[in-house]
Amino acid sequence: MIASDGHSNPAPARRRSYRLLLVVPYLWSVAAIPVINTVHASPLGIPLLLWWALAGVLVTSVCLGVVWRLDRARETVYAEGESR
Repeated sequence: MIASDGHSNPAPARRRSYRLLLVVPYLWSVAAIPVINTVHASPLGIPLLLWWALAGVLVTSVCLGVVWRLDRARETVYAEGESR
């Protein structure tokens, strides 16, 4: 794609496949909960489903953080390329 200033802009043409990480929290919550709900373990006296939900918060935070950092790194690379 050619920008209005005549320089090529590869950003829109490239895929951002790392954004598929954003599907992980969804699958963690929606797809795995019915399976986890059938397990009747209670580590430390707390139901496994509660541990699973707590771990889901952590997994979601990590996935969002990774995608955010990769987006920022990508923007920085393209910003430096345009300033040349």
